[in-house]
Amino acid sequence: MSAPAFKYEDFDEVLYLGTGSFETISHYTEKTTQQLVAIKVMKKDHFRNQQMLRRKPEFHYHLKHEYIVGLYGFFYDNFMVYLVLEACCPKNLAGILERQKERTVPRASYIADSIGSALQFCHERLLIHRDVKPANILFWDGWKPKLADFGLCVQSFDGRRHTYCGTIDYAAPSLLTLPFKEMSNARKKETIRTGIWKRIELSAFRADRNLQQQVQIFHRRCNTMKQSCNR
Repeated sequence: MSAPAFKYEDFDEVLYLGTGSFETISHYTEKTTQQLVAIKVMKKDHFRNQQMLRRKPEFHYHLKHEYIVGLYGFFYDNFMVYLVLEACCPKNLAGILERQKERTVPRASYIADSIGSALQFCHERLLIHRDVKPANILFWDGWKPKLADFGLCVQSFDGRRHTYCGTIDYAAPSLLTLPFKEMSNARKKETIRTGIWKRIELSAFRADRNLQQQVQIFHRRCNTMKQSCNR
């Protein structure tokens, strides 16, 4: 099934939401139905070739799941690519974690389990998100979490990838101890990330001294990896 055809003139902008590393995003209404959507706008040269330009959105378009931000369609012109997405609240988990210092265990478990369900759905279809982090978890209808931003998503038939990408601060710790050539079993490592949040970032309790030391070691390894990537 192909994504429906849209053009920019089909929408009226309602609210500017922000700018990311490679894109801007705003809320729009579709003129015919008055449905609220989010449109992500990216430069066309962000995609290496025409095949990548179509393949990346197609992966996302076919992921219909309760805890995944829906992609209604996409279109492009000479310079820009437009993704028409399900509209979520203008907040993400990263912002919530910064503002709210105390989280309840049931809510933390609900968020982690929901995103775990979304990842399992992707992995069953041989897709790896590759950039799972709090900033890519949005919310809809109160506290219902939605996994977003499939820009780095790839299909892997054996679950193995040898290219490191994504946000290193939220990588599985096992990746930080491996040479690049040995990075494999990517689907399993992606799921490990969710467990890390549930234990460290989403916990309603203060970490004890031993766990704090583990976190400090983890961040030192992240910094070491960042330095090696910048060389």
